[in-house]
Amino acid sequence: MGKKTDLRVLRTKKLIKEALLKLIQEKSFESITIQDIADEALINRATFYLHYQDKYDLLEQVSNTYLQELMYEINPDYHIQNGIVDLDRFQITLKECLIT
Repeated sequence: MGKKTDLRVLRTKKLIKEALLKLIQEKSFESITIQDIADEALINRATFYLHYQDKYDLLEQVSNTYLQELMYEINPDYHIQNGIVDLDRFQITLKECLIT
């Protein structure tokens, strides 16, 4: 049987990612510190470092997650008809992705 991910780990990572996204709306990424992220997520710095090397590692993982979700939603087979991208269908999908 596969190894299950501890729900506490999932919750902590979710809090950290949400904290980063909230802070990015308030100030530039460069000015955000690990302590800012930890404070916003209500964790300590050591907990942050259990899951991420630094804020760049966190940003990369968050970005990759969103890109994977976007690629799943875009689904090239759905948007390409006879070798041509159906731009109307593609625009609708992008709008739906931005709303959710």
